[in-house]
Amino acid sequence: MRAALLVLVKDLRTAVRNRTLLVLGFLAPLGLAFVFNLVFGGLGDPDAPVTFDVGVADLDGGDVAAGFTDLLADLAADGLLDLRELDDEATAREAVEDGDLAAAWVVPAGFSESVRSGRPVELLVVADVDSPTTAGFARHLAERYSAGVATSSLAAQVAVATGVVEPAAAGTVAEDVAGSGTLATLEVEEADTGSLPPLTALTAGITLFFVFFTAGLPTVSIIEERTQGTLARLLVAPVPSWSITAGKVLAAVVLGVLSLTSLMGATTLLMGVEWGPPLGALLLATAAVVAAAGIMTIPGGLARTTEQAGNVQAVVAVAFALLGGVFVPLSGPQGGALATLELLTPHGWFHEGLRAQLHGSVTDALPAIGVLLAMGVATGAVGLSIARRSLRR
Repeated sequence: MRAALLVLVKDLRTAVRNRTLLVLGFLAPLGLAFVFNLVFGGLGDPDAPVTFDVGVADLDGGDVAAGFTDLLADLAADGLLDLRELDDEATAREAVEDGDLAAAWVVPAGFSESVRSGRPVELLVVADVDSPTTAGFARHLAERYSAGVATSSLAAQVAVATGVVEPAAAGTVAEDVAGSGTLATLEVEEADTGSLPPLTALTAGITLFFVFFTAGLPTVSIIEERTQGTLARLLVAPVPSWSITAGKVLAAVVLGVLSLTSLMGATTLLMGVEWGPPLGALLLATAAVVAAAGIMTIPGGLARTTEQAGNVQAVVAVAFALLGGVFVPLSGPQGGALATLELLTPHGWFHEGLRAQLHGSVTDALPAIGVLLAMGVATGAVGLSIARRSLRR
């Protein structure tokens, strides 16, 4: 075991002096995560409320118009609207045309009186065609309020027609109906789907993708040492051959864990990525690196040249990233065959473990940790067997 530790220390020293490790293990994944977050935007806070830049011009000033402006004020107080009071229709149109507002409502003069008397009246919506979401919201809100006003007018007309009230009291009935509120309220409650925050899922996939390259570097060094002639000296030393490959795999695991944990810390501080409890994140990182190192020993052991090893390992890393949904999510809410493919990769189980501990505890992530370790041990056993045979070439 002492020989394996000496190989481990030697490979770690070599890796520290290698700038490629710094780029592949830290700078590249961190930079790519920043770029993706900037491109897609809003990944850090998916629950942030949407605020509409709107305005209202109340040219009526009556009680019915006040009901609409009070509704807008309540929505603004809840943070849904960034509401501005406007003087007239011309000001509203100018603000929308200049891009200061995405939409504006204009309550015409005589609005309240027209409602009381049952005369038709329009609530004007001025919207920017380049802001379809805000425009649709403004139109829908105006239509819903108009529908409520129409209902109160209809109630007053029915009350007069049936002789319940005198025509002179129709306006009072309309106001009472309009102010009585709705009979039922629909309350939307968000269900916990148990999914990863978008920024966490993206960053986890990218960092583990680059860990595959980091984990493959020490095993490729076997080929480099054979080319340089240092491997022959190691083989004639009084140490078992398995200690050489074991030391290099240990170096791959140590480098991978250092890379992944450093990225976890950096993305938490710089981007606000959620990884869950630190202990669980460390265990998941270690297990994911073991899985990646085990998988990469197979192409590393089969290759005969460093160029061949690099090419084959790159293909393997990209293939697992694609199957793991790193670049394009494969499994939707319904799961299915694509979700099964994702769980054949370390990326899928790394995501599963993070999801489990973010919505539960470290204990909930233990099954994913166990699968990752088993994946690494199984593939590592095959890869080490191939690597030992390659030592005799």
